[in-house]
Amino acid sequence: MLVVITIVVAVALSGRKDSSASELAAGPAGAPAEDVATADPPRPRHTGRSAIAELVTEVPEIYAEHARTLLTSDDARARERAGTAIALAPPEDKPAIPEYLRNLAWFEQVTDCEDKRPILDKIRESGDTRALPGLQRIAATPPGDCRVGFMRFECIECLRDELARVIARFEAQR
Repeated sequence: MLVVITIVVAVALSGRKDSSASELAAGPAGAPAEDVATADPPRPRHTGRSAIAELVTEVPEIYAEHARTLLTSDDARARERAGTAIALAPPEDKPAIPEYLRNLAWFEQVTDCEDKRPILDKIRESGDTRALPGLQRIAATPPGDCRVGFMRFECIECLRDELARVIARFEAQR
């Protein structure tokens, strides 16, 4: 049933403008304190370009393709690599990367489902719906698509219901 709801929400939201920002008051385990995303970045101005293209223009050019991958890729491994590039950006680059992208990047970096919960909570609490396309891509990840070496596992099993609620809430805010 949850899979059906997730698919319906993802289909309903595809093609809409994107937005979200989150506060990571306390970063995920192993995240340096300076990686914590706390500022509320400005909302994008809409210029007639696609919503994703507008969101990507908010990101320094060196991270633009990584941001596009986090927001649009159905490939969990590609999102993880993009998340690594953003999450491990040098401290001087981080302020220029929107908070919601840094939080999505950390979400992709953390492998334990329960460790992802505080990050999802921060995304939800921020109310920045720019994270919505990234959350939709995460929700659309089929069970067993996450891997550690040759082992496959359900990477967000403990969060599927909460993730669906956050997506629905952000959709209602648009």
